[in-house]
Amino acid sequence: LNAIGKTYHPNHFVCTHCNQPFPNGMFVEHEEKPYCEPHFNELFCSRCVNCSQPITDKCVTAFGNKYHPHHFTCTGCGVNLVGKPY
Repeated sequence: LNAIGKTYHPNHFVCTHCNQPFPNGMFVEHEEKPYCEPHFNELFCSRCVNCSQPITDKCVTAFGNKYHPHHFTCTGCGVNLVGKPY
């Protein structure tokens, strides 16, 4: 098996973090090492200031913090502020 510029025995091509094979052969490369998507997200994605979960899609950056779009809300009334002046 050839991946990330290296050759692996098929049973040795596993997630660097959990040592499990990749579902459907899907993996994410980070620093020339393969990771399953859940562990890549857990270890390397930015985290939402509101919920502390990895941000894997769109992101709002404000005041030096990162948020899931649905978590970027007014602290007073809870209205979502995406696309609105604040």
